[in-house]
Amino acid sequence: MGAILAATALLPVFATTSGLARPTLGPGIDSLTGVGVEAVLTGVLFVAVVGTAIDSRAPKLGALLIGLAVAAGILMGGPLTAAAMNPARWLGPAIVTGDLSDASVWILGPLLGAGVVALVYRYLLLPVADVSRTPGDPTGDGGAG
Repeated sequence: MGAILAATALLPVFATTSGLARPTLGPGIDSLTGVGVEAVLTGVLFVAVVGTAIDSRAPKLGALLIGLAVAAGILMGGPLTAAAMNPARWLGPAIVTGDLSDASVWILGPLLGAGVVALVYRYLLLPVADVSRTPGDPTGDGGAG
C-alpha cells in the first residue's frame, strides 16, 4: 500500500519523464534472466539480513552489512533489472502507471531468492537444536548439576 501511495504522490512530478521509476529490464535481458538476477540479488540481501541482524551468533554489524549488500546489488543488478530486490518496489509504480509487463521478474525473482536462502539457512547453516535441553533446564542435566 505504501508503494502505491508513494508512486501516486510522485505522479504529478515524474510521470512524463521517468515512468515513476518503475523497474524495467535492461537491453538484451529476457524475463527468465531477469527472474534469475532478482533471485540472486534478493538472496544475497536475505543472507545479509538473516546473517547479521537476526542470527544471534553474528557480530552486530547488521546496518553496515545490509547497506553494503543493497549497494552491491544496485551496482551489479541495476543495469540488468533495476535491482528492485522487493516486489513492492516494482508493484507501486507498476500499478499507478498501469504497466504490469514482466511482473514475474519482480514477483517470482525475489520470492525464489528469499525462499531458497531461507531453506538453506534453516537446514544447513543454523545449529542443530539440542533436544536434551529445555527452556527450564538450560544445561541439559535435569537440574542435577
